[in-house]
Amino acid sequence: MARESLESRKKKILEIIEELNLLVKEVEPRLRARMSSKLSELYTLIMSS
Repeated sequence: MARESLESRKKKILEIIEELNLLVKEVEPRLRARMSSKLSELYTLIMSS
């Protein structure tokens, strides 16, 4: 089985982050900010690798 390239895995992770950002809007406000912050942190880590 062929292994996914780093770029294709990175693209898939970014798509998941995008979906999670949409779902965060449905979360109660006190958790929303923390979740958004962690997703932003994750996005930054992925983009810097």
